[in-house]
Amino acid sequence: MVSSRGDVQRGGGFDKGALKVPTKPEDVPDRLPDSLFRQNVSGDAAKETLGALIPEGADTVTFQENDAIYQSVLKTVNGKSTMNIVHTFTQIKHLAGDREFRISGGAIKRVQGNFQLRFDVTG
Repeated sequence: MVSSRGDVQRGGGFDKGALKVPTKPEDVPDRLPDSLFRQNVSGDAAKETLGALIPEGADTVTFQENDAIYQSVLKTVNGKSTMNIVHTFTQIKHLAGDREFRISGGAIKRVQGNFQLRFDVTG
């Protein structure tokens, strides 16, 4: 089926072309939240990486911008995708220099064998 815009729709009528509509600065909030959370992180690779960063006998560890734990967390799929959210927001809002948003730190918490991540956002 072809929509009125000429996009091909299959099956349930999902229009992939709609995902390519550019987002304008006025379409997004003025700022990001102070923290972004990733809950129930349970992939094997993530569990191995994050588990190794928490000290023996602890359930939580915090990290700060550019320390070793920060670098390791941002190399994970969850870290990369969260960083992408922050960078994309900054680009959409045309922010530069000291106005750019960034991940300034956060925490890893072990919860019932899985992990929760908190990314602190500064901007």
